[in-house]
Amino acid sequence: MLLEQDDMIHLLSNLIAHPDEEVRLNAVWAIMNMSYKATTSVRAQITSHFNIPMILDTIDDQESPRIRIKALGLLRNLLCESEEADCVMTTHGSDLLGTLLPLLKNGSEEEQEQVMCVFINIASGIIAKDLLMARDDWLSALLDFLKHNSIQLQIAATTCITHIVKSDDRGCMERQCKLKLMGHFKQLQSMLSYRPEVSDRVKIALQYFN
Repeated sequence: MLLEQDDMIHLLSNLIAHPDEEVRLNAVWAIMNMSYKATTSVRAQITSHFNIPMILDTIDDQESPRIRIKALGLLRNLLCESEEADCVMTTHGSDLLGTLLPLLKNGSEEEQEQVMCVFINIASGIIAKDLLMARDDWLSALLDFLKHNSIQLQIAATTCITHIVKSDDRGCMERQCKLKLMGHFKQLQSMLSYRPEVSDRVKIALQYFN
């Protein structure tokens, strides 16, 4: 069964280079579906054929926003464990941020939502969250999304902050202080009167601030 699955992933990965856009889209879509709630071994099979640099190249493809959305979904699924987020950020962090950060600024709202879902998973990592905190451009985008009209982006930004500040490691207080200095804490406080789907998550984030 595992061998058959590996063969299928290999076949789909090869189709991502197909000249027909619909074929490429369906291949990425299929791999994304296989990665959803997949075991560690299945995720490893996927990245052995369709590795992180290849996924980032697919996300960076300007010709097909539909394929980009599915590739972002795949990346989110592959980074569902904090250890994997740390590993990917340690080895590919610079390239990953170089691909994703421009989408936060210039992407469509749907692309921004998908990118933020990726960052929610990345922010769960111990090493990864410190790498994110070193990027003021990312933190500024986070603050912008707290102020955004989109409820989904507000929720995503709030969830990212929760993952960043809820850890009890030695850098936790430094992260909290930086978010306070940049205005994230004050903005969260101003969101307590928002509709429940936002304010409930804001309360969760605020409870981790000292």
